[in-house]
Amino acid sequence: FPSHDKPGEKYIAPEDLAKVKSGASPLTVGKTIPGVAKVQGDSYANDTVPAMLKEGGIIIPRSIVHGKDAAKKSAEFVAAILNKQHIKK
Repeated sequence: FPSHDKPGEKYIAPEDLAKVKSGASPLTVGKTIPGVAKVQGDSYANDTVPAMLKEGGIIIPRSIVHGKDAAKKSAEFVAAILNKQHIKK
């Protein structure tokens, strides 16, 4: 589906989620959205990169990708979404 994403976010396509479920880091599996953010943080003002995303994929916000303990927090973020979708890890 069409989307506008923030530079610096990570997108994990549905077909790559199995790698994360098997223990791979979402930061290495995910594709980085290219570009430079206009403002700090996860502001809608940064939704400037047009993309076609697949249903079931996960976007990891800039605040997590560029925050402290990014590897751990990105894994927790993805796990929480998968659990919410009732998908076993």
